[in-house]
Amino acid sequence: MNFDRRRRRSLLAAIAVLAIVVVGAQVGEVFEDPELLSIDVRFRVRGDSEAPDDIVVLAIDDRTLDGLDQSWPYPSATHAEVLDRLVGSGAATVVYNVPFAADTDGSFADAIDGSVPVVLASTQRSGGTPQVLGGAGSIAAGAIAADSRYDPDDDGTLRRFDASVGGVVSLPVAAARASSAAVDVEFGDEGVTIDYHGPTGTFTHVSMIDLLTGEPAASLEGSIVVVGPTAASLQDLYETPLSERMSGTEVQANAISTLRRGVPLETAPFGMQLGWIVLVMLIPLAGVRLRNSARGVLVPAAVLAAHLIAVQVMFGRGLIVPAVAPVVGLVLVALAMVAVDFGFDVAERKRVREAFGRFVPDQVVRDVMEASDRGASPLNARASDVTVLFSDIRGFTTYAESRDPAEVITVLNDYLGRMTDVVIDGGGTLVNYMGDGVMAVFGAPAADDDHADRAFATALAMLETLEVYNADRRSSGDAGFRMGIGLHSGTVVAGNVGTVRRLMYTMIGDTVNTSARIEGMTKESPFDLLLSDETYDRLTVDRDALVEYATMPVRGRDATVRLWSTPAAASGASV
Repeated sequence: MNFDRRRRRSLLAAIAVLAIVVVGAQVGEVFEDPELLSIDVRFRVRGDSEAPDDIVVLAIDDRTLDGLDQSWPYPSATHAEVLDRLVGSGAATVVYNVPFAADTDGSFADAIDGSVPVVLASTQRSGGTPQVLGGAGSIAAGAIAADSRYDPDDDGTLRRFDASVGGVVSLPVAAARASSAAVDVEFGDEGVTIDYHGPTGTFTHVSMIDLLTGEPAASLEGSIVVVGPTAASLQDLYETPLSERMSGTEVQANAISTLRRGVPLETAPFGMQLGWIVLVMLIPLAGVRLRNSARGVLVPAAVLAAHLIAVQVMFGRGLIVPAVAPVVGLVLVALAMVAVDFGFDVAERKRVREAFGRFVPDQVVRDVMEASDRGASPLNARASDVTVLFSDIRGFTTYAESRDPAEVITVLNDYLGRMTDVVIDGGGTLVNYMGDGVMAVFGAPAADDDHADRAFATALAMLETLEVYNADRRSSGDAGFRMGIGLHSGTVVAGNVGTVRRLMYTMIGDTVNTSARIEGMTKESPFDLLLSDETYDRLTVDRDALVEYATMPVRGRDATVRLWSTPAAASGASV
C-alpha cells in the first residue's frame, strides 16, 4: 500500500476513535459545565438587545423600602392599592412575583375584580395545590396561581426554566398565556433557555413608591407589569449570563419576553449536536495532503476559528450548538495528526536510513535527512557536479561459465561486499551493481566540493582491497581477478527515477557514459585505473603522483578525452 495512503488511513482511524470518545463524553454530559459557560460567552459576544416596551418591572426597590412606612413583607392592603393603581394606569396583565400564602383581611382578593388577568406567584403547596390568598378556593375570578421558583444550573447560574414546577404551571408560562400569547413550545427535559435582553436594568423599571405616591415615570398602558422585589436586601437575586446579581422579578420579565417571542434560542436536537461534533472533527482530514506542520497545526487552527465563528453566528440566529466538545475534539485531532505524522516520519526515516544507508555513507544519509527536515528534497532529480566511478572485474564472465551458480554468487557477493564497504567508507554513493560491475558517484545526493579527491582515493583503496581479496582467494587455491576502474567528472542529473511501485536512485548524462567508456579502456591499458582530464583538473591532492597516459577518442562522443593514471595502478599488462 502507498505510504501516504497508509498514513491517511491511520489518521482516519485515529480520528474515528477520537470522535467516538468525544461523542461518548458529550452523551455522558462530561462537557456540561464548560458548555454552559460557553453559552454565557455567546450572550456577551452577541451583546444586548432592546427590551420590549410592553413589559415593565414594578420594582420594590430601596426607594420603596425607604419611602413606605411599613415593614416587609407588606400587608395585603398595600398590595391591593398597588393593584388598583395598576389597573387604573391601564396595565393589561399584572404578574405578581411576591409570594404570600394568605390574604389576611381579604382586601387583595377584593381588588382582583377580573378586569385584567392577575398571575399570582406561589412557592408553597398544600396537597399539591399552590397556596395563594389562603388557598385555591380563595382565588378570585381572573387570578391565576403559578409557581415562581427557578432551578439554576449546577454552577449557580440561571439560564433555563420549565413549563411547570411540581405539577404547577410556571410563572412565565402563566403570564404569557394570560397576556394572550400563544405558548406552543416544546420544553423538553432541560426546559427553555431564557433569551436575556441584557444585564440588570435592561427592562423599564418603575419604583412602587412612585406608583403609590404619584404618577409613574413610564406609561403602563397595555403593558405586562411584573411586580416584585429588586432591592438587594430582599435577597431575591440570581446570577445570570449577563449579570452576577439580577432580581428574580427581572428574570421573570426576561422569561415572559422569551415565550412571547416564540423562544428565540433553541438547543439543537441531540442528533444534530452529535453530527456537528463529528463534522468539525472530520474537516481537518481535507488537509492531509498538506505538509506536516500545516496539517497538524494550521488546518485544525483554521477549523477551530471557523467553528467558533459558526457557533456564534448560529447563536445569533437562535440555535445553540455544542461549542466545547468540538474544541476538545479538534485539539485531540491535532495531537493525533502530530502523533501519526511523527510515527510515520520516524518509520520513514528509519526505512530510508536502512535502505539508503546500504549504499551511501552515514554522513550522506544525515545530510539527506537534514535537508528533508528543512523542506528540501535532495533525492529529487537535480543537476549536480560529481565524479562518477565505474569498476568491473576482468574475465569474470568466463570464470562464471565454468563454475556452479551457487559458488559464483558466493564469490561475487564476497567481492561486491568488500568493494561496497570501500565506496561507502570513501564517501561515495553506490548507485548500482551491474553484474560484477560497480557504479558509484561522489558529490551526490549530498553536494561535496572534494568529490574528485574522494573518488580518486576510493579507486586506489579498491585496488588495494582487490589485492587483499586476491590473496585470500589464492590461499584457498583459486586464481585472483583483475579490476578496471574509470573516473570522470562533470554534470549529471541525479535523483529518483521510476514509479511509486519501483523507485531507484540513479544518474543520467554524458558524464556517466564517459566514465563507463573510460573504465572499458583499462582493458587495453597498462593501468587498472584511468581518470579523465576533467577529474584531474578537480583534484586538490595527489596530482604530482599522476602520469598522463594518452588522449583517446571515446565511443559515442565527438571529442577526445585526455587520460591520466598513477604508477600505483599499473597492471603490468601490455599496451
